[in-house]
Amino acid sequence: MKVVDLMRPDGRVFLKSEWGPIGDEWPCVSFTKKSVGDRLRSDFRPGRDVLIYVGTTNAEMTKNPAHRARLLSAVVIQPNQVLETRKIVPRNIWENSVAQWGKDRWPHAMAVTRAAAMVDDPLPGAREIIPMAYRSFSEMANRGGVVEATGEERDAVLKLPVKEIELTLSEDVSGYQRRCRTFMAEKRRPVSPASLTSYA
Repeated sequence: MKVVDLMRPDGRVFLKSEWGPIGDEWPCVSFTKKSVGDRLRSDFRPGRDVLIYVGTTNAEMTKNPAHRARLLSAVVIQPNQVLETRKIVPRNIWENSVAQWGKDRWPHAMAVTRAAAMVDDPLPGAREIIPMAYRSFSEMANRGGVVEATGEERDAVLKLPVKEIELTLSEDVSGYQRRCRTFMAEKRRPVSPASLTSYA
């Protein structure tokens, strides 16, 4: 299986700097700035596009040296809803994060509907596979945000082998996501003329 199997051949490849790969301990895409959610809601299309996790070079954040400046995971997200990270991440992991950083550092999240792990050993190097896109992470406008791989760099990402993984969510998390989906569906439901009361 390759990254391209998670998306359409004409899809877009987005990149996000992360401290580690997707997994049960943090089974969602989280971010600090609401503008990141706005960008993903506007541009990301599930079934067409993919989001790649890229390990940071910060030893404090990315503990595993094998993950630093490497392509870690490929995920498909549901961008229509911005969720609360603290309601998705396991309680003990969330409490540890707040204790370490002293605040709710990544309050916003989007659900991951498909996830895959990069399987090359060593993991694909960001500087080799996506050099231009990787450098763009350092631009002030992209700090904490997402960037896009285009052209030859996009094509190189599509060819990377991955293994699809199943994320295990607690019943509380599954219930929370179901309630959010129901709420959004109710908001989008059109009001029929017959349901309106006439006061004429």
